[in-house]
Amino acid sequence: MAAKSADAARAKAMASSAARKKATYGGSPKDMSVNFGTNKFNLTTAQKNELNRIAQKINKDGISRVTLRGHADSRGGVDNMALSKNRARATAEYLKSKVKDPKVKFVVTAASIKEPVASNKTVKGMSANRRVDIVLPTRGPSMKLDKQPYKPVGSGASAWVGGAAGGGGGNMGRK
Repeated sequence: MAAKSADAARAKAMASSAARKKATYGGSPKDMSVNFGTNKFNLTTAQKNELNRIAQKINKDGISRVTLRGHADSRGGVDNMALSKNRARATAEYLKSKVKDPKVKFVVTAASIKEPVASNKTVKGMSANRRVDIVLPTRGPSMKLDKQPYKPVGSGASAWVGGAAGGGGGNMGRK
C-alpha cells in the first residue's frame, strides 16, 4: 500500500513539475519538432529521416497547410531571428521536396528566443530550444482550412448582406 501511495505522489509531483515548466516556458503548439546544433540550420540525415516521416503523414492525410516556426537558444554572437528563420526555411524546403501535392501551403515564421520550451541556463535546455516546430491542422482533410468562415463585423445584423437575419442593414448598396 505504501508503495502505491509513493508512486502516486511521484506521478503527481512529475505532472505538477511539467505543468510548472509549461507555464514558465510556454512554448508553442506543435505536432513535431526538429532540433538543431548550435548556430546551425543545415539538416542532418537523422533530421531528414524524421521529415520524411512527417511528409508521409502530410501526403496520407491530405493536409493542405503546414506551419513551421523556427526557434533559437539565447546564446549570443549570432542574429537569432535570422537563424530561426533559416532553420524554418530549410525545414520547409526539404518538406516541400517530399510532399506530393504542390498545392500544400508552407507557412514559415520565426520566434527567435521568445518561446523557449526549457531553460536556457542548461545545455540540455538550450538544446531543446534550438528547434523548428511543425504544426499540422487539427481538422480532418475534408474541411476547408484555407478559407476562413465569414464573420460579420460590427454590431447587429447590419454586416450581413441582404439583411435576412433582420436589423438595420439599410440598402447595403441596393437601389
